Amino acid sequence: MSEANTTDIRALLSQVAPPKALGRNHAVSFTSRSNERILTNEDRYFAEDWDLANGVWKLAFVLDGHGGTATVDFVLENLPSVLKAALVSGIDSSTLTLDDAAVARIMSEALLSLQDQLTNEFLSLIPTKPDDLAAFDAKATFQDRTGKPGVILRRVMSGTTASVALIDPTNRVHIAGVGDSDAFLCFTSSADETDWDCCSMGFAHRCSDPMEAARILGEHPGEPDCISQTGVPRLLGWHVLSRAMGNIYFNLPIDILRILDVGLGEEKPFNEAFLRLFKTPPYLSHIPQVSHESRPTQKFLILASDGLGHLMQRRLTGADSVVLGRICANAVARAEAAGQNLAEAVLWEAMGGDGPDNLCLSAINGTAKGRVDDTTVVVIPL
Repeated sequence: MSEANTTDIRALLSQVAPPKALGRNHAVSFTSRSNERILTNEDRYFAEDWDLANGVWKLAFVLDGHGGTATVDFVLENLPSVLKAALVSGIDSSTLTLDDAAVARIMSEALLSLQDQLTNEFLSLIPTKPDDLAAFDAKATFQDRTGKPGVILRRVMSGTTASVALIDPTNRVHIAGVGDSDAFLCFTSSADETDWDCCSMGFAHRCSDPMEAARILGEHPGEPDCISQTGVPRLLGWHVLSRAMGNIYFNLPIDILRILDVGLGEEKPFNEAFLRLFKTPPYLSHIPQVSHESRPTQKFLILASDGLGHLMQRRLTGADSVVLGRICANAVARAEAAGQNLAEAVLWEAMGGDGPDNLCLSAINGTAKGRVDDTTVVVIPL
């Protein structure tokens, strides 16, 4: 690719995915396209610094929504305040120092409290007595004036992953993950800061992960088909994720699931194949995993939705997350030296960088081979 073409195409990428500066943090989000049609971006991101009693804490997260935006928007709106309140309370009740276990508990409980709120909001509308349930008018309760599913029902049916970072006043990084979004802690491995390395702090909560598959099958003995055995492994033949926020329908009793079918009206997502497999809920876990890390030469933390890895795997088939993270770290370092937006540099590199196989134009035009997913990147300087 010529230098002129590179400059023009990169400028076009900046127009369709405008880079943002959130204080010292950088962010960008590319919206998926199909046949020149711009789809609805279901990714969300957030970054903010908090000056608390024991020093400055940094919060950043990336959410990768699916099945609509109702759940991902709920989490975006509520997670910062819930997490900050829990953190303040934890600091006030301690000696101002929180160890890894305390931070993990705060982060996990904040995420689980939002999941409980989503679930309870829905179940509070469902009658508990069998006779009342039989007479329950799901359409009147869950549909809006146009006959479409209302927000509570849309939250039941949609979901999101979450990669949530807290950086404490000592610069130790804490990541709470539900789903399969990425988190790379990038650090230099040479005295002159020219060699970059990273550790992957994210989680692969997919049915294709052997440990996750073993957990699910162990929770549902006698149900080997609760994870599909052909093609991409899916929960009940449906969901590639083994953990997520939202998607409450995976964990409801079957009689309430059939009520949902009525409330959804013409959409009716639950086919007979799914219902035959649906035997012993709950199936989908909402429990986060938490990792903690700090390195003497750490420089950046990169959070990203799984669209980033999908883009990079197009030209680096089979590369593991650490290899991908190193490539991103080098892109960030070059961008910092050039005074460019750090997140945009990662997105550009994922599209193919300055190489001849850059797929930026085809991704923007919606003509790339295979779907280019929503791709969101947040870079936090440390």
